[in-house]
Amino acid sequence: MKKLIYGILVAVCFSLSGLSAHADEITLIPADMHTACDGCVGPFDGVFDTLTGEPAVGVALWTTYDPPFGMPFEERGAVEFNISGLKNSDVTSANLMLNIVLFSGYMLPNQPIIQIYGYVGDGTIGLDDMYASNLLYTSPLLSTLGPLPPIDVTPFIRSMVAEGHPFAGFLVRDIAPQSGVLFNFKDDVPKLPVIATAIPEPSSLALLVIGLAALSWKLSSKLVRTLGARPPR
Repeated sequence: MKKLIYGILVAVCFSLSGLSAHADEITLIPADMHTACDGCVGPFDGVFDTLTGEPAVGVALWTTYDPPFGMPFEERGAVEFNISGLKNSDVTSANLMLNIVLFSGYMLPNQPIIQIYGYVGDGTIGLDDMYASNLLYTSPLLSTLGPLPPIDVTPFIRSMVAEGHPFAGFLVRDIAPQSGVLFNFKDDVPKLPVIATAIPEPSSLALLVIGLAALSWKLSSKLVRTLGARPPR
């Protein structure tokens, strides 16, 4: 009898805990966003030497590679999101949303080929972030102005959450010569919609199971005493 009651209570416990879990959708906005340039101040030598833009005003994500006018230079844009709120969550969907404001069809001869890299951020973008090497996405930009199709970065965000990193960074680069693109500017910032389900901590489940086990023991003992005290029929 004791084992039966214990088993029933534990089964109910886990059933209720599973039913209470639900997926939440949140949209993250950047913690920081900057464009960096190689060749704007110093020589064009593969070393990024300056950051541009002020986050308080709203910076632009520029990517330009080897323009046909003047001295050659390259710009790369980086954006970081605070993902600390996703701790102890199972991320089922994460998409990077970018919006094209201006692209090379208006000013440069070639269509951009965009690459997006993921990296571990710290909430403040520095020149070191311009060398991220974890390639997540490569595609020519065939569209004109307006939002890009959502860029699936779910595996990357899942791994960042699992490893306990509070900030996820994305580096945007144009690898096509004599091309460029302006993505987001001022208040029109990149976004990261995420769908995640909270995972109960093991300690909480353990305490719940221990409590139910104690309750089942008490109830079963009381039931045995009650049945034992009944006169035989």
